[in-house]
Amino acid sequence: VNARMRCGIEDLTKIMYALETGVPMGLVEELTVIKPRTRRSRSGQAAQQATLLDIRFNMSGYLRETP
Repeated sequence: VNARMRCGIEDLTKIMYALETGVPMGLVEELTVIKPRTRRSRSGQAAQQATLLDIRFNMSGYLRETP
């Protein structure tokens, strides 16, 4: 599955932990995290934006049978 989301770093940490420790086990590959550029106001100060990250990754998973 190709996934794309926008969230903060704390949420990303929780999501990745849940994906890789849950059942079925999810494997995250090719993780890309991009911090969007901030625009500057006319006064030269950075405009306040939420610190959202643009996150993209591939995820696969499998179920393991127990004997």
